Formats: sequence, C-alpha cells, structure tokens
Amino acid sequence: IKGIRDFNLFPERAVTDDTKELVFFNTSFDSDGISQPVSNSNVSWEVEDETIGLIENGVFKGLKEGVTNVIGIFDGVSDTAQIEVQIGSGILQVGNFESIEGISLEGENIDLANSSVSISDSIFTSGSNSLELNYQFTYAGTPSTWAYLRTNIPVFGVPDTILIDGATDGKRHLIDLIVTDDNAEEFTIRLKRYADNTEFDAYYLSMENILPVDPFSNFYYPITITGIGIKLKSEQQIGEIYSGSLFFDNMRISYPKKLSVSIEENIEVPSESELIQNYPNPFNPTTVISFKLAESGLTSLKVYDILGREVSTLLNENMTSGTHKISFNASNLSSGIYIYQLTTETGSQSKRMTLIK
Repeated sequence: IKGIRDFNLFPERAVTDDTKELVFFNTSFDSDGISQPVSNSNVSWEVEDETIGLIENGVFKGLKEGVTNVIGIFDGVSDTAQIEVQIGSGILQVGNFESIEGISLEGENIDLANSSVSISDSIFTSGSNSLELNYQFTYAGTPSTWAYLRTNIPVFGVPDTILIDGATDGKRHLIDLIVTDDNAEEFTIRLKRYADNTEFDAYYLSMENILPVDPFSNFYYPITITGIGIKLKSEQQIGEIYSGSLFFDNMRISYPKKLSVSIEENIEVPSESELIQNYPNPFNPTTVISFKLAESGLTSLKVYDILGREVSTLLNENMTSGTHKISFNASNLSSGIYIYQLTTETGSQSKRMTLIK
C-alpha cells in the first residue's frame, strides 16, 4: 500500500449524549487516489477535551455536556470532527399546534384543492387548539395516497421516542414521522400500529424504527422534525371520493431514562426459575426485584407501564444459574402500577408493583 494522501473522518459533525456510543468511520486514499481500507483500530485517536468524552478505536462515549473535537491520525495524515454532547431528560414538548404558522400541506395522489390544514379549537389535549387535517381524494388505482404536514422543528439532544397525540376518523391510517439529520438526509419513523382511534390517542414513534429514504444514507443526531406523513386508508374503489378529518396535538420527545440498577448474586442453584415479588411494594422510589434461575442463559428483565409500553430494560444478558437481586430506582417515573417481566429461554413470568410518590 502506498502512503495515504487523504484521510477523512465521518461524521464531520454530530450530537450524542452520555448513553449512546458514537462510531466513526473513515475514507482513505493513497497517493494514486485509490481508496484504501483503514481499520479504526489502526488509527490514532484523540479527544481535545477528555472531560466531555473519551474515544477508543473510533467509538466515542460522551461524559458531560459540551463541545469538543475528535482527531484521527493515520500514516501522518489527520482529520478532525466536532462532537457536541447534549444531555436531555424526561419529556419535552416540541409542538403544541396553537397556530398554523410554519405548517403546510403537501401530498401524493390527494386532492389538494379540496384538502386543507387548519387549527381547531373543538378537540385538543394541550393548550386550547389542535392541528386539523381535512382530506379528500378520488381513488384512481394508485397504490397509496399520502398527506404530508410539513413543519420544521429542531430537536435537542438524543431522544429515544417521539410522541404525538392523534384522533382520526376511524379508518386504519398509517403514520410516518419525517426527520432530517445534520446533513439534510431524510429519514422516516413508522408508527408500528394503525392510527384508527376516533378519540385522542398517544402515538409512540421509537427512534429504533428509523429508516433512511436513501438507502445509502447514514443517520446521525441532531435531527429536525420536518413533517408528519399520513398514508390515508380507503376501500380502494376506483372513481370513489374519499374524505375525512384527522387531528394532531402535543408533539413531544422523550429522552432515555437513566434508572439506577445494581445486581447481587447468590450461586446456590434453585430447582426451578422463579420471579419473586419486589420488596418493598408499594415503593418510592427504590425497590428490590429478586429472581431465581434454574439454568444459565440469556435473561431479560423489563418494566412496562399499565398500558403495556416498555419503560425500562433492567437486564438483557447471559446470566448464571442462582438467585439474583436487582435494586431498581424509579425516580424518573410517575406514580402508578408497573409490570415487571422476567424472560428466559424457558419462558416468561410477570408481576405487578406500585410506585407511590
């Protein structure tokens, strides 16, 4: 291999927090302009401010909020990337839809002349208004009909979920959230269920479900929410006119919960696996969850709210047989009933616990 002439780090700029690892990659070209593969383990890495974060083999881990440069050096050639650590917590409202300012309607196979977006004061979940979409289209055999509510909402930090309240006309619509990253590359987040409730319902869009519009795009934070996409349902009768109304309100983002967990182990092997009732119960905010494993293997312990939505993964790894105790601190959760579920290779067990604040 000839000497490296060009060495470039990607991403050039990104946002992360103190829970996610940011992985760099590089492109390298020799003196003849031929691309040469260079492993991150062969690159010398530096962080200008190691109080902000640390890096090893091209994997950056944030420690506290701030901005720092990451430098990669290979064969005497270097490149620099800028990383900002932004640490969010809890749930933050980013859109209350009190006015129509900054919102526009676009679509595919929809009659825009007879469709509109406006503000409604008839139903809402936050403030005194909601966003109302009135749609109309004539089905002409096209595979799908989309309405796009375009907006521009910059997002702080590294959320794990985007939430929006929605009320529909009862048809089985699909919802995509449209976001762009710092490179203006577009991505969609698909709601993993139908939006068909005629009353306001909270729709959870997990960042784990993000997909690139261009399959060659690489996703990095920060993000900007640029639209809500609604795939409109119809009976698909050619020539028929379909119309209806949908309402949206209270868009918010949720950051990863940082729940304190500690594990104790007992090597005595029980005869069968068992999930034990947490103690104390009710609790505020700390309780101990114990379980017995008859066999070693992959084990997960998750906490769900009363609606079945996962709020925390306490454990997801290979565990040895024996008795284990996990101290669970739920200081970031609201009062209520929660379900904790133990899953092993032989089955699942669940119990309820009550958090009182």
